[in-house]
This record gives sequence, structure tokens and C-alpha cells, in this order.
Amino acid sequence: MANYNPQLTTNLGVGESQVLTNATLAGPFSTQAIAVGRDGAQTPIVAFFNNTALLATIQAAPVDVDAAYVACTTVAAGNALYFTTIGPFLRVSFPSDPGATTFTVVR
Repeated sequence: MANYNPQLTTNLGVGESQVLTNATLAGPFSTQAIAVGRDGAQTPIVAFFNNTALLATIQAAPVDVDAAYVACTTVAAGNALYFTTIGPFLRVSFPSDPGATTFTVVR
């Protein structure tokens, strides 16, 4: 699994964000997992900001294992999306290297 940032937030809490870049990208163009923190009965809502020129596929999983991830939505190039997460782990995949651009996940 590719790692966009070696210092990713391990538990993305309310008000936190994680900026992903291709600084350490190595195929297959998927980011390291981001764990989404749970706050009691509150449903975790995250925002995705795709500043790349590529379609980004958001994947979710109950555990951080490659085979567990399933595609749940996409974010078009240059767009944002607010999403109620279905899994405690999220990652982003791209069809190719997104270049020197960023993808941001905000909780």
C-alpha cells in the first residue's frame, strides 16, 4: 500500500485534518489508511477535498487490511465531498500518480 505521508493521523478526531501528497508515493497509488475516531453516538462525517487532476476513489474497511477495503464513493478532480463514513478506516486511491497536488481529509 502506498503511503502519501509517513506521519498520518492515527485517529482523526473532530476538527482535525490530514493532507495527503505524493511525496512518498509508490504503486498501487493508494494512501495509507486513516483511522476515523468515534465520538460516542455521533456518526462520523468527513470532508474530502480533491485538489488533484484525477478522480479519487474513497475506500472504507472495518480493519486495515488490503483485502477488507471496498470502494464506497468517488470525489471528482477539483471537487469536495462531505461523507458519512461506513468504516473506521478510510484510504484514497487514484488511477495513476496524482502528481505534486494534495488531497485533504477533514473531520
